[in-house]
Amino acid sequence: MPATSFDDPLAREFRHELREWLTGFAKGELEAPTAEHGTEAGVALGRKWDRMLYEAGYAGLSWPKDYGGRGLGAIEEVVFYEECARAGTPDGFARFTQQMLGPMLIEYGTEDQRQRHLPSILDCSQVWCQGSSEPSSGSDLASVETFAEREGDLYRIHGRKVWTSHAHIADRCWMLVKTDRSGRRHHNLSMLLVEMHQPGVTVFPIRQITGAHGFNEVVFDDATAPVSECVG
Repeated sequence: MPATSFDDPLAREFRHELREWLTGFAKGELEAPTAEHGTEAGVALGRKWDRMLYEAGYAGLSWPKDYGGRGLGAIEEVVFYEECARAGTPDGFARFTQQMLGPMLIEYGTEDQRQRHLPSILDCSQVWCQGSSEPSSGSDLASVETFAEREGDLYRIHGRKVWTSHAHIADRCWMLVKTDRSGRRHHNLSMLLVEMHQPGVTVFPIRQITGAHGFNEVVFDDATAPVSECVG
């Protein structure tokens, strides 16, 4: 049962349990998190950290137990990030996926989508990126221009996304696309789950002044996604 406040005995017990585990981590279970995020060493460190969290039972804290989570709540999620910040842990690649994509699939996905994707999101065996922003569409996501045209059991995708974190190492992308050119701005959008390792997907790095990069521009030129990978 999730805690209902930070003073809840369940929240205090979770904080104590987590702090003990992080103390063990800090004593050498993982090298000091000094690698810059976006460098090769940073990528390796982030993936190792994600795997450690999964193996220790700290992945999908608020996911239902039926889908591999711990069935906890928002209080425990906040406690987790407080204690990780206190311990100076590295940043992995699963955080946004487990907080955004996983809950979306649990709420709106088909059971087939849940069975195929939730395990690899939880155990971090696949890295996902989020395809939302575009060169001419930042916060105004209703104005996206990336178009997915249905052709039988496939969508054919044309367009580009920008500021796409981790796209250069991602296996899949959950992306917002326009599926109807005639519909109203807020009524013609769909969320697709797209394989990144396919013809028609090209990733261009956006390099920082240090030479490292975590952001990318991604061009979709006749890439495809099965209709079964449309969410909702």
